[in-house]
Amino acid sequence: MRLMRRKDRTSEEKQADRIVKGGLLRLGAEPSTENTPKPFPHYLFWGVLGRKGQRCRVINPDHTASSRIQVEFEDGAIAVIDRRAIRRI
Repeated sequence: MRLMRRKDRTSEEKQADRIVKGGLLRLGAEPSTENTPKPFPHYLFWGVLGRKGQRCRVINPDHTASSRIQVEFEDGAIAVIDRRAIRRI
């Protein structure tokens, strides 16, 4: 079977490629259950704010002060804490 250059293909073949590629882009890859990120992949290790052991996620690391990060807890509360106060689950 000879490989065809793009300009040698018929319009039907080109249209079929657009349909297939468009469908793949819209559908995306199948989600993998083992590599899906946990919604709250950290927990508070220190007794900061009386929330020790509660799960949280990092929203925005504060780049102005290297040791401060902004986290969101499962109940929706947001706090700025020291980056060393959280651990990965």
